[in-house]
Parts: sequence; C-alpha cells; structure tokens
Amino acid sequence: MTSLRILIVEDNDDHAALLTDELDIVLPEARVARETSMIAAERRLETERVDLVFLDLGLPESQGIETLDRFLRGRGRPPVIVVTSAGQDDVGLEALKLGAMDFLDKQNIGGGMILRTALFAIERNRVQQELSRKQRMLETVVAAAGHDLKTPLANIEGIMAILTEEVGDRLDDHQRELLDATLSGARDLRSLVDDLLSLARVAATERSLQRTSLSNILARVTAVLPAADRGRVHLLDDAVLRCDPGQLHFVLQNLVVNGLKYWRERPSVVRLSGENTPGAARVTVTDDGIGIPPDLLQEVFLPGVRAVNGSDFSGTGFGLAICREVVEGHGGTIWVKSEPGNGSSFSFTLPA
Repeated sequence: MTSLRILIVEDNDDHAALLTDELDIVLPEARVARETSMIAAERRLETERVDLVFLDLGLPESQGIETLDRFLRGRGRPPVIVVTSAGQDDVGLEALKLGAMDFLDKQNIGGGMILRTALFAIERNRVQQELSRKQRMLETVVAAAGHDLKTPLANIEGIMAILTEEVGDRLDDHQRELLDATLSGARDLRSLVDDLLSLARVAATERSLQRTSLSNILARVTAVLPAADRGRVHLLDDAVLRCDPGQLHFVLQNLVVNGLKYWRERPSVVRLSGENTPGAARVTVTDDGIGIPPDLLQEVFLPGVRAVNGSDFSGTGFGLAICREVVEGHGGTIWVKSEPGNGSSFSFTLPA
C-alpha cells in the first residue's frame, strides 16, 4: 500500500478532516490529497495518478447523483467511493447502479469500515478492468474467427456450386450424391460457425439497455420474412421491455422462425403476447407446430441439442442456447412448455 494515492473530493472541512484522519490511521503509508470542487478534482486527475477517490455528492457545481454522473463521464477515471449523508442508503444503491465501486455513510466512517470499503473498491475495480481486457480479447478473436472461418467455407460452397452446374449432368447418381453431400455439409458447417460466432458475440458484447416495445422489435423480425410467413405471425398483446434491442431481436427472431419452421401437416401459426407486471416484463411465443418430446424439455436450451430429426429439418441446435444466454444475461429467465403434436410455448421474463 506504499504507493496508494487517494483523493478526497469534499467541500466541507469537517467531513474532509474526518476522512483524512481515518485514512491516516488505517492506511498510514497512503498519500491522501483533497479538492473542494469537481473542477479542481478533474484538473488533478489530468496530471496525477490517483488510485481511489472518495466523492461527496454535494459540491458547489452539482448536487446528488448528478455529481457522480459527471465524475464518471471523464475518461480513465479511477474507482470511486461515494460518501453519503446518514440514512441515504437509497442514494448509495443508485450510485452503485451508476458505476460507483461502493458507498460510505458519513456516520459509519470510523473503525474498520473505511479500510474495508477502500480495499474492496480497489479490488473490485481491478477485477472489472481484467474482465474488460478479456472481453476486448474475446471480441478480437471472434472478429478474426468470423473472417478466417467463413471465407474458406464460402469458397468451398462456391466451388461445389460451380462443379454442380458445369459437370452435374455428366455424373452418375453416386457421384452426384457425393457432390450434393459435400455442398450440403459446407452449408451446414457455415450455419454452425454463424451460430457459434453469435454465441461468442453475445458473451463478449456489453449490453446497452433501453426501453422499447415488443412490437418494435417484432416489426424488425417480420420485416425480413417472406410475405406468406409474415401473415402467420400475430402479436396479441404488446409490452415495454428494458433490454438491449439488438440482442432481444435475436431471441425473438429465433423463437419466431422456429415456430414457423417446425410443422408437418399444415403451416404453423405463431402468436406473441407481452405483459408488464411490477418489477418485470414477460413475453410468450406460442406456435401450433410439431412440439417437443417431454424428455428434451430441460435440454433444448443446451448448446448443440436439437429436439427434431436433423434429416427432416435444418438447424444447428445453438439457437435456443443463445436465447438463454441473452435472457439470463439481462437478469431474466426463459422456459418452454410443449406437447408433441400440439405446439410449443416459449416464455421469458426481463427485469423492469
């Protein structure tokens, strides 16, 4: 801790002195500095290394959670502990959601509380930085894999298609079957690569949450469907979702397309309904297709598991696994109810 540098941003002399005295006791080797305004603190951060900031939310330039929001907008800001007034746990919790490492009640600064809070904030920030580094690395690997794997497969498909066109009529049945199998295998492998990359991107991409309607996302899904398929998709009840629209688009697209695809005697119809309840939103996607065997209901969300015969329907078995990754990444839950021959009903919830 000999190199630890701490900045206190506090305009009240008594409160600043209390923090400084306690830090001198529990972290005697740390270098503690103080600024009385956000402007002065920002100037110091531009020229000096700071490992930890104790930030009072009542400063000359701003009051309340706005102070933290302004602080966090700066680039490369060190971990921050918000210092709240007595009984302001709600403010502290809001600060945590916004990006503070921890919060400290001015009435509970003494004893070991300030040491525990400081060490926890520093370690939490270190872990977050390491996770961010690994996320950037994963994004780089996914981007490289997307190019290096898909390009050769596209070349194989192209060559097989040319061969089929140029010499197909000179091949016997067995040779033509081999050529068709090679082309089909290349297409299946490309689909598998696409789904694996989608799963990796979902895991690597930071979510950008916003409020949007179920109908808005569904409109984007149906816009690229053939006209006949669009007529088989019906929205019964709308709902407001707090989500990453791009990621939820994948979930709805997968569930809708699956519902449209898996039928035998007559084209299936897909119906969607949304419901807002206190603290959550629920979406249900129901179809009247072939259904799922009971022994697979708990496994269909696992990577590579398919609930249908691969020779009858195309697919890789990764779509529902990605749906689960997206929904659970939002803090929600996804499940399915189904009966063979009587369709399936997929439901998921998202926190409000």
